[in-house]
Amino acid sequence: LKTIIIPATVRSIGKQAFAGCKNLTEAVLPDGLETIGYGVFADSGIKEINVPKSVKSIGQDAFLGIDKVNMNR
Repeated sequence: LKTIIIPATVRSIGKQAFAGCKNLTEAVLPDGLETIGYGVFADSGIKEINVPKSVKSIGQDAFLGIDKVNMNR
C-alpha cells in the first residue's frame, strides 16, 4: 500500500488506521473530512500531507513522523 485516496463520503478516520504503514507515501484527504483520530498516520512513510479546511478535530500524534503538515488546503 503506497497511496490511499480517502473517498469524499468519509467523515472520520479512526485511531491508528494507517499507523506503522512504512510503505505508505501518500494520503489524499477529501473536503468534508471532519475527524482525524489518534495516531492515524503515525510512523507511516508519509513525508508531507494536506489537511482540508473541513477538519474540525485532530487526535494526538495523528501526524507523528510526518515532516510537513499543510493545514487548511
